[in-house]
Amino acid sequence: FDIHGNLFGLLAAHPVAPLVSLHHLDSVAPVFPNMTRAKALRHFMKPARVDPDNILQQSICYDKRHNWTVSVSWGYCVQIFERIEVPRVLEFPLQTFLTWANSARKSSFLFNTRTVPRNPCERPTILFFNNIDTTNVSQLVGTTYTKRAMDWVKINCSRSEGTPEALQNIRVVSQKMQHDWTR
Repeated sequence: FDIHGNLFGLLAAHPVAPLVSLHHLDSVAPVFPNMTRAKALRHFMKPARVDPDNILQQSICYDKRHNWTVSVSWGYCVQIFERIEVPRVLEFPLQTFLTWANSARKSSFLFNTRTVPRNPCERPTILFFNNIDTTNVSQLVGTTYTKRAMDWVKINCSRSEGTPEALQNIRVVSQKMQHDWTR
């Protein structure tokens, strides 16, 4: 995709397909907040080297007790919504990016997008990839996601007890993805 700006929305809702390439990196914000582009890309490559077929694959699950929706973009971020969201909605990227013509119109893209909610309190709690560890015996991969400061997430929202905003780290354990994209 020829886009620029903040790639968060696209990377957090990448389609179920292998990541092919990222280009025009001089025209996009670092893929991780509070890092330089170079440091963010080196950080992004840590999970990509361990399980390249799984990088950015989106998994969606629900915490019924809290009425939360959890979206994991493997090796990149975890988003926690304080409501139930259907997968069909979460599969559309948040439009945090622009076309090369600086257009933010939905019709400018060849794929569907979602607008970033104007009300910061309607935005998800976001934790970004921090670390990865593996075990050779069981082919399990553990990834840890940590809250990082971003300029467009929740600000001054009323907090109830048990809010995802209180989470500082999340650990995700998964099996390595099998190399079967050709089927």
